Amino acid sequence: MPPKVALLCFDNPFLDPMEGGKRVLMSHIRTLSELDIELDVFLLNKPSEGFIGADTITMPNSVKIHEYPMKPGGFRDLFSQYPLSSVKRFTEAAAAELSKRSFDVAIYEGEHMAIYRLKGIVSARHHVLYFHDIESVYRAELSRSARTLHMRLAQWLESRKFARLEKGIRAHFSPTLFISRDELASFTVGAEGIYSPYIAETINPGLSGIRNGNILYVGDLSLDSNFRSIEWFCRTAMPLIERARPSVRLEIVGRVSARKKTELETLSPSNRITCSGYVDNIEAAYERAALVLSIVQYGAGVKIKTIDALARGQIVVATSKAVEGTGFESGRHVLVSDTAEGLAAACIDVLANRDGYGHLAEASLALLRDEHSRERQRKIFANLVSL
Repeated sequence: MPPKVALLCFDNPFLDPMEGGKRVLMSHIRTLSELDIELDVFLLNKPSEGFIGADTITMPNSVKIHEYPMKPGGFRDLFSQYPLSSVKRFTEAAAAELSKRSFDVAIYEGEHMAIYRLKGIVSARHHVLYFHDIESVYRAELSRSARTLHMRLAQWLESRKFARLEKGIRAHFSPTLFISRDELASFTVGAEGIYSPYIAETINPGLSGIRNGNILYVGDLSLDSNFRSIEWFCRTAMPLIERARPSVRLEIVGRVSARKKTELETLSPSNRITCSGYVDNIEAAYERAALVLSIVQYGAGVKIKTIDALARGQIVVATSKAVEGTGFESGRHVLVSDTAEGLAAACIDVLANRDGYGHLAEASLALLRDEHSRERQRKIFANLVSL
């Protein structure tokens, strides 16, 4: 009999928008579906996203998809020992379905889903926790970047609850997987920890279109952490770039409100900043760009936007936080600075002589093929399901 595996996902990657965490989830589902196993995938849907309908998802017969809506958080949930983001994902329907079954291996995507293990819901011989990031650190960063007092307090409280959860989490899971090299090293899990990097689904040896001097930024600006990072760049570095390259244009792609769109676009008196919002054809935006920004000042784990850009053969100008947890090095794979002047200088140099930085793209693609391949992920998951 093939091994029976449960995959508990904190989100539904079959529903748009396809954000960074969803990309990781989708790559795991696809890889596991290729193995000789019986796979049950449990998806938690945001109420705003609705349902896709499990019967409309094309998967091998050995894969069963289960969808559940997250429940709204209530006032009483603030006093739970568990983080609110975990409580919202603990639904009676999912718990009931899980309790009917027995698995050889249960894989929990993110600390949010550990609640099903800690409450003793899942019967499995082995329980595996995949860290998309260390949530206590990530939530502390979100608290720093929040624009309102109540959001700062809410994220701080989440950070404290996750920190308490993390103290005893090793006793409940073995092994643990990490998307970030740095977080694997810092979490002190010893031999139980496995580095399992994000998979670049499509590694492009180089875009063929004509790059016309555009700078591209891709990110979900409904997140204060993303908005504050790119707003800082537009306010401090962009004027320096415009002065040296008057024809430059910064295109910002990703979910954005009308208010935030106006805030960003008005930071350029010469109208050199355009917020395109969410687009169906992201490849066209990459094709237009001479370079891609990965401006990250808050957050934890690995920044998927950085890997996505590098996988398209792009030159990336980044902050140090945008490459943390990866093997990408400044000057070898990317151009890194944490000052407005340094970022502006890097952008100006690439815009003036993009071909001179082609070696960065080549080195990045080589590292992606070596460490971020589907074959590497397949081996990691094949070992897990044979525990």
